[in-house]
Amino acid sequence: GCFPAAFCSAALCAQEPAPATAPAPLEQAAPAAQEPPPAASARPTLAEPAAFRADMVQQLAWRNLGPVNPMGRLTDVAVHPSRPRTWLVGSAGGGLWRTDNAGTTWQNVAAGFGTVSIGAIAIAPSNPEIVYVATGEENARNSVQWGDGVYKSTDGGQTFAHIGLRETFQIGHVEVHPTDPDTVYVAALGRLWGGNEERGVYQTRDGGKSWQRVLYVDDRTGCIDVRVHAKDPNTVFACLYERRRDGFDGNDPAVRFGAASGLY
Repeated sequence: GCFPAAFCSAALCAQEPAPATAPAPLEQAAPAAQEPPPAASARPTLAEPAAFRADMVQQLAWRNLGPVNPMGRLTDVAVHPSRPRTWLVGSAGGGLWRTDNAGTTWQNVAAGFGTVSIGAIAIAPSNPEIVYVATGEENARNSVQWGDGVYKSTDGGQTFAHIGLRETFQIGHVEVHPTDPDTVYVAALGRLWGGNEERGVYQTRDGGKSWQRVLYVDDRTGCIDVRVHAKDPNTVFACLYERRRDGFDGNDPAVRFGAASGLY
């Protein structure tokens, strides 16, 4: 009952017939020395478990856990560091979802958001009750919705409050300092269809009460990713990217490179 049927039938059940009698209890003594050894095809005894083999899982398949129809695609997943059955999942156009039972049931926790497009989710490593969610997916595709900044939760992702950066439109990543949950970096990609001054890397040191833009190039080049060095949090990496959508359903950015694009 613990394993999928495909695992049982393909790896074990189809190979050997079931034993005629129930297996011996654990406390039963080992067979006498004079008894002949079991045949090569016999099922291994409890004292000699079968070695794990790759073919035992070849027919296992991924299965959909939901949430159902979250506007076509998911954009980010964050897992609670000490409760591995608790996940937060962001969607491109269906809001933010939470599960506390590894995907058996889901709850939409973005009812108070001003947008349904999620760009990135970050759980603070030093305090998992603090969660930052940035809105506006970063994909410069043919069908995309914009965001309205960053939201913060102090109860593990059950309720959220808006904390700023409303004009960033699309956000590529949120990065929380490894030991200080109030220090956060936001990779602001900006508008998809034209110039946007609110691009670059933003930092807060007070949990979102105030923001400072710490990296800016021009109104065309936004930040797609920002990362803090795990052992030296004073070292921060940012990836800048110039791209612009056209006004039609071209499915690819009209501009996808730029002189300022690259790693900083």
